[in-house]
Amino acid sequence: MNHEFKLGQYYLLPLTLHTFSFMDEDRSMFKCIAVLVPTFPEVIGSFEKDPDQFDMFIEQLSSAAAAACQEDTAAFKNRILSYIPLDMLNRVLQPPLTSAHAKSLQGFNHLQIARLLCPIKWLEKFNNDPNAFMEQVKDGQIKIKAKDWPAFVYSADVEFDPEDVSNGLMRGYAFAVF
Repeated sequence: MNHEFKLGQYYLLPLTLHTFSFMDEDRSMFKCIAVLVPTFPEVIGSFEKDPDQFDMFIEQLSSAAAAACQEDTAAFKNRILSYIPLDMLNRVLQPPLTSAHAKSLQGFNHLQIARLLCPIKWLEKFNNDPNAFMEQVKDGQIKIKAKDWPAFVYSADVEFDPEDVSNGLMRGYAFAVF
């Protein structure tokens, strides 16, 4: 069965040909949705007659996706402190923290959390003098960028190799508890 739907300048050909308007990922996603929701091609096709309804449909989908993400994040945020401890046997932070503690006690204001957040490429520097490193981060002397992978995403059993940053990546102990 082949469906072709024209929406303005876009052509949706979910089950066959390559089109100029959609990338391969778009077509693959459409196919997946069509398998999960068999009426999806018909729903999308119905917007040919009323493109304004398509805009509302997209807004509703976006809102639902954002709400789901927000709910997931909120649930995770309340439990995050239970995933942090480095001592997996005792499962406690030293000093201990709960979600009732001020956030100002977390991040680079807490030794264990700071070590986890420390970019893996600077972990040796952190380990040599953790308090100095934490102060330099807080003072802005050390700038941590979003592209700097934090230590907690790496396996503790693998030595970081700047030439092969994927070695041990996403193998940190925190991933084992999820």
